[in-house]
Amino acid sequence: MFRALFFLGLPVTAWADVELHLTFRMLEKVVSEQVFTTEGRKYIRGSKTDKCTFAYLEAPRIGESGGRLIVRARFTGRSAMDFLGRCVGLGESFDVIILATPYVDKTLLRLKDVVVEPADGRRSLYSRRVCDGLTAELPRQMLFDIAPEAKRILEAPIPNFPFERRLSDFQVPWATMTPEAVVVALSFRLRVQ
Repeated sequence: MFRALFFLGLPVTAWADVELHLTFRMLEKVVSEQVFTTEGRKYIRGSKTDKCTFAYLEAPRIGESGGRLIVRARFTGRSAMDFLGRCVGLGESFDVIILATPYVDKTLLRLKDVVVEPADGRRSLYSRRVCDGLTAELPRQMLFDIAPEAKRILEAPIPNFPFERRLSDFQVPWATMTPEAVVVALSFRLRVQ
């Protein structure tokens, strides 16, 4: 019946419930391209042009640990004042481990229960402040809206396919972890006309 309506040129609408498996390798690529955008860095404070006060993460590696998302990255930061052309204050570089639980908020993939620790376990005054700051900031800064990307992919023109596709009623009911991927459930209506 679907095929007959389709080939007669009548609009056809279908519901879809899909499990999308976002592998860690793919997530690393997307995070590197969309989040770590300044020369492979994600600035948490300041920018590339700030020489005395800045903080950034770089070189993210994503995986799973105990049912949670684990991100290993390099932190570099400085909290100093410019004094006669020299930066005077604290600064340090060290590897961090970020543990978090992915969850869905409408169509946003977000992080909760975030814990940030130095990878080597040593906690200086500076690294303690950095990790506490990252624990508070990352849930606000690290999010991904799935809807625009799904719309772009599902509505993209297909060569030699003369019909238009329209996405509607897009929902992301849940997200979970596996040892290889973040799994996201998608529910949507696709109209072919």
